[in-house]
Amino acid sequence: MEQSSRVLLNQPVLLLNRYCSPVTVTTARRALILLYGGSGRALDERGETYEFSDWRQLPVRNDDEALPIVNGALRIPRVL
Repeated sequence: MEQSSRVLLNQPVLLLNRYCSPVTVTTARRALILLYGGSGRALDERGETYEFSDWRQLPVRNDDEALPIVNGALRIPRVL
């Protein structure tokens, strides 16, 4: 794995419970595993939630950190 991908996967992500109370801060790696596995939903800056298939379709913006994947890039969620 490329060094920059390792750094991205170690970025902090805030993990909330179903009542939107903070639980812990985890890594982007764990957050993406939870998102992909259906155990979590990504929360955007407007408060909208996304399952993995919907999150995958969001475009990467200039201020986003993104993980390179086949056919594009995947935004790193900041809140799950």
